[in-house]
Amino acid sequence: MKFSRLLGTAALILSLGMTAAVAHADGADPTVKINKPVGGVDPSCADAQAADPTIVCLTQDGTATINLNQITTFDVGGTVPITSFEITFPGVVGNFYNCFSDIFTNCYSVNTGTVTELFLFMGGPGACESNGSAGGQCPGVLDPGTEFTVQGIGFPDGATATLQAPEPSTIALFLGGLIALFAFSRKRSAALQS
Repeated sequence: MKFSRLLGTAALILSLGMTAAVAHADGADPTVKINKPVGGVDPSCADAQAADPTIVCLTQDGTATINLNQITTFDVGGTVPITSFEITFPGVVGNFYNCFSDIFTNCYSVNTGTVTELFLFMGGPGACESNGSAGGQCPGVLDPGTEFTVQGIGFPDGATATLQAPEPSTIALFLGGLIALFAFSRKRSAALQS
């Protein structure tokens, strides 16, 4: 294998910046967890917020800013279930980040090529692949009225993130673009080797 091809492959992997997050954090890498609290179901956001004003209401296509140094409880509002999440936060170049979920089957850490990090939580129902060694089944959906928590671990004081529940088609387009970019680069490197 030519050194230039090896170097090109390494550069492609770094430029895509997409790494499957290690499901079990070693305690040193900052981690974001999305979990269902035990017994957390409320009939509406208004009822949940009346009972606890710290609860944040989130609907499909909604966004919220959260503090990554605490646990934030959300209640799903509206009439449409949430099937994926994006969490964006200012990262540190060279740091590794982990994600964990007992709701979605997969979570990915995407380095955008700048100091911004993006977590994608998606997939389900199916075997939980991103909840450490706990295993079990992940529902892959949050129905209206369901409560869930988002927690950051190991982030610097004052770290904030933007949480968004995009339409599923947005995530599909994003992943489709990454796959197309990868396929194009493989085809190009094969043509250069010939």
